[in-house]
Amino acid sequence: MGQFFIQQNPYDKRLNIKLEGMFSDRDWHGLMESYRKQVEMIEPEEYQIELDCTAFPLAAASQWQWLEEGYQLFDAQAFRRISLIIRESADRLDHSFHEAVMNVRLPKLELRVV
Repeated sequence: MGQFFIQQNPYDKRLNIKLEGMFSDRDWHGLMESYRKQVEMIEPEEYQIELDCTAFPLAAASQWQWLEEGYQLFDAQAFRRISLIIRESADRLDHSFHEAVMNVRLPKLELRVV
């Protein structure tokens, strides 16, 4: 079961999202609903969004699909910068977004591997 935490920081214009555990469709839809409510209260083009995935298991391709969907949504909503924080792993996945994140410079994406 996946959990998420969303925190809006108006002082440094940042929307922080932390993902934990293995997400199901229901978990992801709950996150998206909460996210949309938060975004209604801000101007995304003035904000940076930070997605902390250090407790989100990225060993499964399905989890990378969620991140790809999130990135596309954040990019379409014109956030200034999209920060993705992931845990370093030796696992190599056959997923196009994984390859793009690790090897290609995506617009507005800041990748931090910890």
